[in-house]
Amino acid sequence: MKILFYICFLTLFSNAVCAQVQANPQIQRVKNSNTIDSKIQNPCALEYSKIPLINGLKLNFSYEGVKETYPEIEDNEHFQKTYLTTKEGLAMFLENEISNPENKQFVQQLSLNIQEEKLNTVNIIYNSNVTWKSLDEMLESFSETLSADKKHWEIINEKSASLKCKDFVMYCNYLTEHYDKPYISMSFGIVSQ
Repeated sequence: MKILFYICFLTLFSNAVCAQVQANPQIQRVKNSNTIDSKIQNPCALEYSKIPLINGLKLNFSYEGVKETYPEIEDNEHFQKTYLTTKEGLAMFLENEISNPENKQFVQQLSLNIQEEKLNTVNIIYNSNVTWKSLDEMLESFSETLSADKKHWEIINEKSASLKCKDFVMYCNYLTEHYDKPYISMSFGIVSQ
């Protein structure tokens, strides 16, 4: 139940932040890192079609593409009930429900939001196998994966960061307060034009 709460929280948080960004692209930026310039001069020009697979997924994948990577989506009753009638849905998986060992290596929980038969948003809560010791290390890793300049990350309260690109946004969280081990999560999704 606690994990379901976190998924709902992450989904709501991601949707709320996306709405804020779309309504006000000049959101106040907080500078609190020597390695990442949080006063973004030029927004990230990356497009989701050009970024590599993350956990075997790419934004705007068709349902069939998602199913190839995560075949267990066909067994997710809640998702299937919604998807069969609306061609939209939210599928959630715990680590032990993911069949591909490579895809679940660092994942504690995964949620996939499909809209209009395409992958729109991905939320990942990482397990203790990740080696990041700080938000900065996490951002360094994603910057390298995406071939993005670290200066494009916006730091939020020293615990979270966002990368706003041409047609997608990515959020990273590295929370240590109130947790016995770091709570590490990442969300990325398509930004409506």
